[in-house]
Formats: sequence, C-alpha cells, structure tokens
Amino acid sequence: MGPLGGLVYTAVAYACLQDSQFKKACYTNGVISAVTLIPAWLWIKPSTLYPRSFPLLKPMNPLNYSPTKDQGGLPALILFFLGYICLFFGLFTWPTFLPLLVASMPSPSWPTHGSIVLMIAFGIAALTAPLATSQYNLRSQGPLNTFILATLLTGLGFLAPSQSPTFLTGAVCAIPFGLGLGAILGLYLRVTSVFLGDIKVGNHRDTAARAAMLMTLAGISATVGVVVTAVVVEMGVWGFQIAMLVNGVVVLFGAVLLWVARWLKAGKKLWYCI
Repeated sequence: MGPLGGLVYTAVAYACLQDSQFKKACYTNGVISAVTLIPAWLWIKPSTLYPRSFPLLKPMNPLNYSPTKDQGGLPALILFFLGYICLFFGLFTWPTFLPLLVASMPSPSWPTHGSIVLMIAFGIAALTAPLATSQYNLRSQGPLNTFILATLLTGLGFLAPSQSPTFLTGAVCAIPFGLGLGAILGLYLRVTSVFLGDIKVGNHRDTAARAAMLMTLAGISATVGVVVTAVVVEMGVWGFQIAMLVNGVVVLFGAVLLWVARWLKAGKKLWYCI
C-alpha cells in the first residue's frame, strides 16, 4: 500500500500545483492522511499471540554469532548487513531529489514534470509489490533472490539521470526504479527473517531482535543518505549529477554485497531458492 499511497499523494500535489494551489494540495493530502490513519489507529489491538513480556529487546548472544553451517557464518552476516545498509542509503534519495534534478535542468519541460516521473515510479511499484510477495514468486524464486534483483534494478535507476538529467531520461529510469521499489517495500522485512533465521532448523528465538537492530541501522543509513546527498547537491553546478551517481553506485555495491552474502549462505549452488 505504500507505493499506492505515494502515487495518490503525488497525483494530488501535481493536480493542485498546475493551478498554483499549494495550500489546497497540503489540505487535501492532510485530509487523506487523517481519513486513512485515524481508523487504522482505532482498529489497533494488542497481539494475543505473544505476551507483552516476550523477550525481544535484544539478541540472546549478539557478539558471538554462531549459525549452522549452511548459513555462511559471520562473514555472510556482515556482508548482508552492509549490503542492506547500502541499499537504504540511496533508496529514498531517488524520489526525494530526482524531481528537483529534472525541474532544475535547462530543458523544455515544466517544473511539475518531476511529479510525473514520481507517479510513474510509484505506479509501477504498486503493481510490482503484490507480484513480488505472491506465494508463487516466493516458492519459485525466493524472497532473498527477488530482493537482490530488486536492489540491482533500483541502483540502475540512478545512473542515466545522473548523466542526462532530462524528463525523458527520468521517466524511462523510473521503470526499473519502480520495479525494484515495489519488491523492496514488500520484502525488506521478510528477507531479514529468512537470512537471520536458519534454513533447515527454523528461526532463532531472537531473530526478531536481530531484525529490529537491522531496521534501526537501515533507518539511520537512509537519513544519512538524504543528508549527505543534500550536502553534495549544494556543492556546485554538478552537485545533482554527482549525488545521483554516488547513490547509484552505493546501491549497486549493496546489491553485490547481498549477492555474495547469499552465495555464502546458500553454498556454491548457482541457483538456490531462498
């Protein structure tokens, strides 16, 4: 639902900004948020499956990770963490800065064309997310394999706009980015459980705590990525292009790290559904 929400909010902003009605866009999106979030908040109930005292605050043995043989050991765990962090470093910089990049370049396009690029990406992501999380895909390809491919597609969406920042380039590159974004938002939590758990024996009791640690690091990395990108953008005329290129390289490097970690975990098999 995340990409669909992004599509709705962007479409509202695009429609309102056509008539220079910025306040109307803010009010409309605020009403949409209230109408959707308030009922969801009222429907929240405590979980009856786990007691409130369930020990999930910290891993049982965080400094001495000793997984089973098929998990690849500590090197696979470190590479997975690094690849995951690299992905989130650049994931949110694309939708944040690419519309500004398209609008700031001297090209025959309207400033609101950056919103069209976002709507293309979010629309494709809204279609990709249910396909990536379907039972057929999870059983035939595996969540981790899908996640790595999605990371690769996301990284590719940065490269061309960094060299040719036009509306057409942004619209075309929104396709691979949207394909990757939908799968990532649908699987980012599931892959942590798959990787940090045990393939043959079952999940560790503290898998949820390890996943929570990784989510925290990913959030910090995403914040750092947006801030660093903003600093690079302010460096000069080529700041936008350099920032997008750096983010693309970081995300692609994250895809490589995730693939190596998966290879260490699954063994030397060329293809293993995980």
